[in-house]
Amino acid sequence: MGRSREPGSSDALRHSRLVGNTDSFALSTDLVCAYFDASFGDKLSLVTRALTQILDVVLPTSCIFCESLGSHQCAACEQRYQPTPQWVERQNLVGLCATDLTSGASILLRAAKDQGRTALIARMAHDVSHALDLAAANEEQERLLDALRQRDTHLVPIPISAEASLIRGFDVVSSLTRKMSGQLGLQTHRGLRLVRQPKDQRRLGVQDRFSNLQEAMGYRSVDSISRTVVLVDDVVTTGATLLEAARAVNATGDIVAGFITFAQTRRVLDAKNLK
Repeated sequence: MGRSREPGSSDALRHSRLVGNTDSFALSTDLVCAYFDASFGDKLSLVTRALTQILDVVLPTSCIFCESLGSHQCAACEQRYQPTPQWVERQNLVGLCATDLTSGASILLRAAKDQGRTALIARMAHDVSHALDLAAANEEQERLLDALRQRDTHLVPIPISAEASLIRGFDVVSSLTRKMSGQLGLQTHRGLRLVRQPKDQRRLGVQDRFSNLQEAMGYRSVDSISRTVVLVDDVVTTGATLLEAARAVNATGDIVAGFITFAQTRRVLDAKNLK
Protein backbone atom coordinates (compact mmCIF):
# COMPACT_ATOMS: atom_id res chain seq x y z
CA MET A 1 0.00 0.00 0.00
CA GLY A 2 3.02 2.26 -0.30
CA ARG A 3 3.36 3.08 3.43
CA SER A 4 6.84 3.74 4.76
CA ARG A 5 8.11 1.34 7.36
CA GLU A 6 8.70 2.51 10.91
CA PRO A 7 11.64 1.33 13.02
CA GLY A 8 12.03 -2.18 14.40
CA SER A 9 10.09 -3.41 17.41
CA SER A 10 12.20 -1.98 20.25
CA ASP A 11 12.74 1.26 18.28
CA ALA A 12 9.00 1.41 17.59
CA LEU A 13 8.26 1.24 21.29
CA ARG A 14 10.67 4.10 21.96
CA HIS A 15 9.08 5.96 19.04
CA SER A 16 5.62 5.34 20.56
CA ARG A 17 6.57 7.41 23.57
CA LEU A 18 7.48 10.37 21.35
CA VAL A 19 4.25 10.28 19.36
CA GLY A 20 2.24 9.50 22.48
CA ASN A 21 1.85 13.25 23.09
CA THR A 22 -0.82 13.47 20.40
CA ASP A 23 -2.58 10.42 21.82
CA SER A 24 -2.73 12.03 25.26
CA PHE A 25 -4.42 15.12 23.84
CA ALA A 26 -6.85 12.94 21.87
CA LEU A 27 -7.64 10.92 24.99
CA SER A 28 -8.68 14.12 26.73
CA THR A 29 -11.92 14.05 24.72
CA ASP A 30 -12.90 10.73 26.29
CA LEU A 31 -11.92 12.00 29.74
CA VAL A 32 -13.96 15.20 29.42
CA CYS A 33 -17.07 13.32 28.27
CA ALA A 34 -16.75 10.82 31.12
CA TYR A 35 -16.00 13.63 33.62
CA PHE A 36 -19.26 15.51 33.08
CA ASP A 37 -21.30 12.30 33.43
CA ALA A 38 -19.53 11.21 36.62
CA SER A 39 -20.25 11.60 40.32
CA PHE A 40 -17.90 13.66 42.51
CA GLY A 41 -15.93 10.58 43.59
CA ASP A 42 -15.60 9.39 40.03
CA LYS A 43 -14.46 12.88 38.95
CA LEU A 44 -11.51 12.65 41.34
CA SER A 45 -10.66 9.22 39.93
CA LEU A 46 -10.78 10.55 36.35
CA VAL A 47 -8.50 13.48 37.21
CA THR A 48 -6.01 11.02 38.73
CA ARG A 49 -6.06 8.89 35.59
CA ALA A 50 -5.59 11.96 33.39
CA LEU A 51 -2.49 12.93 35.36
CA THR A 52 -1.22 9.34 35.06
CA GLN A 53 -1.57 9.48 31.27
CA ILE A 54 0.32 12.79 31.08
CA LEU A 55 3.12 11.47 33.28
CA ASP A 56 3.37 8.39 31.07
CA VAL A 57 4.39 10.68 28.21
CA VAL A 58 6.62 13.27 29.91
CA LEU A 59 8.50 11.18 32.48
CA PRO A 60 11.11 8.44 31.86
CA THR A 61 9.35 5.21 31.04
CA SER A 62 10.04 1.62 32.05
CA CYS A 63 9.86 -1.75 30.34
CA ILE A 64 6.39 -3.28 30.64
CA PHE A 65 8.01 -6.69 31.24
CA CYS A 66 10.98 -6.16 33.57
CA GLU A 67 10.41 -2.50 34.65
CA SER A 68 13.94 -1.41 33.69
CA LEU A 69 14.13 2.25 32.68
CA GLY A 70 14.60 3.34 29.10
CA SER A 71 11.76 2.12 26.86
CA HIS A 72 8.42 0.31 26.95
CA GLN A 73 10.15 -2.89 25.80
CA CYS A 74 13.85 -3.18 26.54
CA ALA A 75 16.31 -5.11 24.37
CA ALA A 76 16.55 -7.90 26.95
CA CYS A 77 12.77 -8.45 26.68
CA GLU A 78 12.69 -8.26 22.88
CA GLN A 79 11.36 -11.81 22.54
CA ARG A 80 8.60 -11.37 25.12
CA TYR A 81 6.36 -9.76 22.52
CA GLN A 82 6.71 -10.24 18.76
CA PRO A 83 3.67 -9.41 16.57
CA THR A 84 2.42 -12.02 14.09
CA PRO A 85 0.18 -10.22 11.53
CA GLN A 86 -2.57 -12.48 10.19
CA TRP A 87 -5.98 -12.73 8.59
CA VAL A 88 -8.90 -13.49 10.88
CA GLU A 89 -12.38 -14.76 10.07
CA ARG A 90 -15.46 -14.90 12.29
CA GLN A 91 -18.42 -16.43 10.47
CA ASN A 92 -18.97 -14.24 7.38
CA LEU A 93 -16.80 -11.37 8.64
CA VAL A 94 -13.15 -11.09 7.61
CA GLY A 95 -10.51 -9.06 9.39
CA LEU A 96 -6.85 -8.35 10.03
CA CYS A 97 -5.02 -8.45 13.34
CA ALA A 98 -1.49 -7.66 14.50
CA THR A 99 -0.95 -10.70 16.69
CA ASP A 100 -2.35 -13.61 18.63
CA LEU A 101 -3.14 -12.65 22.21
CA THR A 102 0.04 -14.24 23.57
CA SER A 103 1.21 -13.59 27.13
CA GLY A 104 3.41 -10.77 25.84
CA ALA A 105 0.62 -9.15 23.81
CA SER A 106 -1.68 -9.48 26.81
CA ILE A 107 0.82 -7.67 29.06
CA LEU A 108 1.12 -4.86 26.51
CA LEU A 109 -2.65 -4.53 26.20
CA ARG A 110 -3.20 -4.53 29.98
CA ALA A 111 -0.50 -1.88 30.39
CA ALA A 112 -2.31 0.36 27.91
CA LYS A 113 -5.84 -0.29 29.19
CA ASP A 114 -5.46 -0.79 32.93
CA GLN A 115 -2.20 0.96 33.86
CA GLY A 116 -2.71 4.16 31.86
CA ARG A 117 0.32 3.53 29.60
CA THR A 118 -1.47 5.28 26.75
CA ALA A 119 1.72 5.87 24.73
CA LEU A 120 1.58 2.14 23.94
CA ILE A 121 -1.44 2.74 21.71
CA ALA A 122 0.97 4.08 19.09
CA ARG A 123 2.79 0.72 19.15
CA MET A 124 -0.50 -1.15 18.81
CA ALA A 125 -1.44 0.93 15.77
CA HIS A 126 2.05 0.46 14.32
CA ASP A 127 1.72 -3.33 14.55
CA VAL A 128 -1.82 -3.35 13.15
CA SER A 129 -0.66 -1.31 10.15
CA HIS A 130 1.82 -4.05 9.24
CA ALA A 131 -1.05 -6.53 8.97
CA LEU A 132 -2.37 -4.45 6.08
CA ASP A 133 0.64 -5.56 4.03
CA LEU A 134 -0.60 -9.17 3.96
CA ALA A 135 -1.66 -10.53 0.57
CA ALA A 136 -5.34 -11.32 -0.03
CA ALA A 137 -6.21 -14.97 -0.61
CA ASN A 138 -9.88 -14.52 -1.56
CA GLU A 139 -12.44 -11.92 -2.65
CA GLU A 140 -13.52 -11.04 0.91
CA GLN A 141 -9.95 -10.28 1.95
CA GLU A 142 -9.32 -8.22 -1.19
CA ARG A 143 -12.54 -6.30 -0.50
CA LEU A 144 -11.28 -5.33 2.95
CA LEU A 145 -7.87 -4.23 1.66
CA ASP A 146 -9.54 -2.22 -1.10
CA ALA A 147 -11.83 -0.51 1.43
CA LEU A 148 -8.80 0.54 3.48
CA ARG A 149 -7.33 2.20 0.36
CA GLN A 150 -10.45 4.29 -0.33
CA ARG A 151 -10.50 7.79 1.20
CA ASP A 152 -14.26 7.75 1.79
CA THR A 153 -14.12 4.62 3.99
CA HIS A 154 -14.92 5.25 7.66
CA LEU A 155 -13.20 3.50 10.56
CA VAL A 156 -15.79 2.82 13.26
CA PRO A 157 -14.67 1.86 16.79
CA ILE A 158 -16.55 -0.68 18.86
CA PRO A 159 -18.21 1.21 21.76
CA ILE A 160 -17.39 0.50 25.39
CA SER A 161 -19.73 0.69 28.36
CA ALA A 162 -20.02 3.82 30.49
CA GLU A 163 -18.72 1.77 33.43
CA ALA A 164 -15.56 0.76 31.55
CA SER A 165 -15.02 4.38 30.50
CA LEU A 166 -15.21 5.52 34.13
CA ILE A 167 -12.92 2.77 35.38
CA ARG A 168 -10.20 3.44 32.79
CA GLY A 169 -10.79 7.13 32.21
CA PHE A 170 -10.42 6.72 28.43
CA ASP A 171 -11.42 4.52 25.51
CA VAL A 172 -8.54 2.43 24.12
CA VAL A 173 -10.46 1.34 21.01
CA SER A 174 -11.43 4.90 20.02
CA SER A 175 -7.83 6.00 20.57
CA LEU A 176 -6.52 3.11 18.46
CA THR A 177 -9.05 4.01 15.75
CA ARG A 178 -7.92 7.63 15.66
CA LYS A 179 -4.30 6.56 15.35
CA MET A 180 -5.15 4.13 12.51
CA SER A 181 -7.21 6.83 10.77
CA GLY A 182 -4.21 9.14 10.84
CA GLN A 183 -1.92 6.48 9.40
CA LEU A 184 -4.32 5.52 6.61
CA GLY A 185 -5.73 8.95 5.83
CA LEU A 186 -9.27 7.83 6.67
CA GLN A 187 -11.99 9.31 8.87
CA THR A 188 -13.10 8.03 12.26
CA HIS A 189 -16.84 7.85 12.83
CA ARG A 190 -18.07 7.01 16.34
CA GLY A 191 -21.52 6.02 15.12
CA LEU A 192 -21.96 2.83 17.13
CA ARG A 193 -23.57 2.94 20.58
CA LEU A 194 -24.90 0.50 23.14
CA VAL A 195 -28.69 0.67 23.24
CA ARG A 196 -28.75 -1.64 26.25
CA GLN A 197 -26.09 -2.73 28.70
CA PRO A 198 -24.98 -6.37 28.10
CA LYS A 199 -23.31 -8.55 30.71
CA ASP A 200 -19.53 -8.79 30.94
CA GLN A 201 -18.53 -11.04 28.02
CA ARG A 202 -15.41 -12.40 29.72
CA ARG A 203 -17.38 -14.72 32.01
CA LEU A 204 -19.61 -16.15 29.29
CA GLY A 205 -19.26 -19.17 27.03
CA VAL A 206 -19.43 -19.12 23.25
CA GLN A 207 -23.20 -19.31 22.69
CA ASP A 208 -23.96 -17.10 25.68
CA ARG A 209 -21.75 -14.36 24.24
CA PHE A 210 -23.86 -14.18 21.08
CA SER A 211 -27.13 -14.21 23.04
CA ASN A 212 -25.83 -11.55 25.41
CA LEU A 213 -25.10 -9.10 22.59
CA GLN A 214 -28.16 -9.71 20.43
CA GLU A 215 -29.73 -6.36 19.47
CA ALA A 216 -27.39 -4.58 21.94
CA MET A 217 -26.05 -1.97 19.51
CA GLY A 218 -27.41 0.82 17.40
CA TYR A 219 -25.71 2.81 14.66
CA ARG A 220 -26.01 6.38 13.41
CA SER A 221 -24.78 6.85 9.86
CA VAL A 222 -22.83 9.95 8.80
CA ASP A 223 -25.45 10.97 6.23
CA SER A 224 -27.95 9.54 3.76
CA ILE A 225 -25.19 8.29 1.44
CA SER A 226 -24.30 4.61 1.82
CA ARG A 227 -20.78 4.41 3.25
CA THR A 228 -18.19 1.64 3.45
CA VAL A 229 -17.24 0.92 7.05
CA VAL A 230 -14.35 -0.97 8.64
CA LEU A 231 -14.86 -1.86 12.30
CA VAL A 232 -12.04 -1.49 14.84
CA ASP A 233 -11.60 -3.35 18.14
CA ASP A 234 -8.72 -4.23 20.44
CA VAL A 235 -9.31 -8.00 20.73
CA VAL A 236 -11.54 -10.48 18.92
CA THR A 237 -12.45 -13.81 20.50
CA THR A 238 -15.69 -15.42 19.30
CA GLY A 239 -16.51 -12.44 17.09
CA ALA A 240 -19.86 -11.88 18.82
CA THR A 241 -19.18 -8.19 19.44
CA LEU A 242 -18.00 -7.46 15.88
CA LEU A 243 -20.86 -9.43 14.32
CA GLU A 244 -23.43 -7.52 16.37
CA ALA A 245 -21.76 -4.25 15.37
CA ALA A 246 -21.85 -5.31 11.70
CA ARG A 247 -25.56 -6.11 12.02
CA ALA A 248 -26.28 -2.65 13.43
CA VAL A 249 -24.24 -0.89 10.71
CA ASN A 250 -25.65 -2.90 7.80
CA ALA A 251 -29.21 -2.27 9.03
CA THR A 252 -28.78 1.45 8.24
CA GLY A 253 -27.60 0.91 4.67
CA ASP A 254 -23.90 1.38 5.32
CA ILE A 255 -21.75 -1.61 4.37
CA VAL A 256 -19.21 -3.33 6.62
CA ALA A 257 -16.21 -4.45 4.58
CA GLY A 258 -14.55 -6.18 7.56
CA PHE A 259 -12.60 -5.31 10.67
CA ILE A 260 -9.14 -4.64 12.04
CA THR A 261 -8.07 -5.49 15.58
CA PHE A 262 -4.90 -5.53 17.61
CA ALA A 263 -5.11 -9.18 18.69
CA GLN A 264 -7.17 -12.30 18.40
CA THR A 265 -7.82 -14.90 21.07
CA ARG A 266 -7.95 -18.46 19.81
CA ARG A 267 -11.48 -19.67 20.42
CA VAL A 268 -11.98 -22.26 23.13
CA LEU A 269 -15.36 -23.95 22.86
CA ASP A 270 -17.31 -24.10 26.10
CA ALA A 271 -18.71 -27.62 26.47
CA LYS A 272 -21.68 -26.45 28.52
CA ASN A 273 -22.83 -24.30 25.59
CA LEU A 274 -22.55 -27.10 23.04
CA LYS A 275 -25.17 -29.33 24.63
